Amino acid sequence: MDDKKIEEVDVVTSSPANNTEVEERRVSDDKTSSKKPTRSMTTYVVSGLIILIMVFGLIFLLEKQGRISTGLFTEIIAEMKAKAPAAKVNGVVVPMKDFDSGVKQLVEMAKLQGLDSTSDEAVATFKKEAIDSLVNGELLRQVAIEKGKEATTEAIDARLKEISDEIGEEELNKRMADFGVTKENLRRDIENEILIQSLFESEINKEAIEVTDDEVMALYNQANVNNQLPALEEIRDEVVFRVREDKYNQQVGAYIEDLKNEAEIEILIQ
Repeated sequence: MDDKKIEEVDVVTSSPANNTEVEERRVSDDKTSSKKPTRSMTTYVVSGLIILIMVFGLIFLLEKQGRISTGLFTEIIAEMKAKAPAAKVNGVVVPMKDFDSGVKQLVEMAKLQGLDSTSDEAVATFKKEAIDSLVNGELLRQVAIEKGKEATTEAIDARLKEISDEIGEEELNKRMADFGVTKENLRRDIENEILIQSLFESEINKEAIEVTDDEVMALYNQANVNNQLPALEEIRDEVVFRVREDKYNQQVGAYIEDLKNEAEIEILIQ
């Protein structure tokens, strides 16, 4: 009886079905074990990429803040700063590059005139003048376009030629280089100048501005403190012109202030 049991056990153990099950289990185990390194490798790669991204992100942030200087992101940061808004006028961005260019132009002009260009007070003045000019210019450009004013390519070309003929092409290129102004920037400025001038001509009649004798005499006396000017009657037309220009500029300033009171303006520089 015991011998039969032993034989039965042997038969069961060595049966083809059981061998197959054992083999399948072994193959399954092999497959499972072969997959484990793959999942581990993927995890390592993903983790490595995350760490790399974090490291580069940290370097970028520190370099942007000026706390380190690796040169890895110099061009990217410069481009971002150039496109960053210095102000917004009715939602339209005034880019930082225009503000920086405006400040640079004012600094160079001060140097040419022998004025202080490095003190904190002077720099603060340049910044305020630059941002005010840009904001006013953008606001007036928008209003001019709303009122149907245009600056044609022909008009821009003619004004550019006029400037070049007046100071010479070589001198113009030199000044543009000194002030950091490109040909594209110059054409855009000329376009805005034409639009704004057209707006002023339609909104403020300069020739209709009255100039009184008292105003003429007051300006003449103010300018002739040392009695170096010719007699008033000899230069009356020039004095009248100056009085009218001053009153015109006052009206322009008042017109701009009225527009600014109705506009949405955000100054974003410090």
